Amino acid sequence: MIPKGFVHLKDCSQLVALLFTLNVLSVAKVVTVPENYEGEIPWFLTRVKVTDDEGRQLDDPISITIIVTDRNDNAPVFVQETFSARIHKGAHAGYRILSAAATDLDDPLLPSSDLRYKILQQIPAQPSDGMFQIDPRNGDISLTAEGAESLVLGLVEQYVLTVQVKDMGDRPQGHYIRGEVTITVTENLWVPLSPVAVRENHQGPYPLAVSKVQWNNDRVNYSLEAKPPSPEGPFIIDQEGQIYLTEPLDREQGAEVNYRIIES
Repeated sequence: MIPKGFVHLKDCSQLVALLFTLNVLSVAKVVTVPENYEGEIPWFLTRVKVTDDEGRQLDDPISITIIVTDRNDNAPVFVQETFSARIHKGAHAGYRILSAAATDLDDPLLPSSDLRYKILQQIPAQPSDGMFQIDPRNGDISLTAEGAESLVLGLVEQYVLTVQVKDMGDRPQGHYIRGEVTITVTENLWVPLSPVAVRENHQGPYPLAVSKVQWNNDRVNYSLEAKPPSPEGPFIIDQEGQIYLTEPLDREQGAEVNYRIIES
């Protein structure tokens, strides 16, 4: 125990003088720290000395390390105001549609910024109320196996999902927000191409556009691969899906060439 006196805290954001009759550990409990520190000042060190009413020091100064802990004073915030995406008929189970991601300004190392996502509602709930799923930790929305089977029926043109994101991880308490995700169903544009006929020794100009493919969204890279036993021929594909012949063909060297178009 320390005799009755004044406690002077130095090297803090402000000088604090407290009249006390408790032990030193109790002093730390009544010290106020800056609000909303968000990890910028995780701790600081201060020295404490005790004096009597006339200012005489009663004991040697001691050091107190004050640990600043974060409180959950920020709610999650979605990274954008609205979310919308398209999904095509024939998409496979697990097909990633979009991410309804959110951020939290609290300390990223603490549960106060540990986010969890879930789908609260799907409108309409047809032909199943489980058409879509969400990754609880990163907000990625994808198609379920049931959704993949039902999507080809073409019964619904647009879905609206209500998504909730909550901090504090799997704990029941915490701040949360809700937002809407609009998903539009489109026709499958990725269809087999009809055979393409090219005249032997065509005069060009080259490169000569001969066909075109289209994937169901813009997040794609195209490439061509000859299907055995076809040799590699003078064909290229650009990132718009346009297929070109780069030089004249000689029928005697091959009357038919088969290619596999790969999207990635």
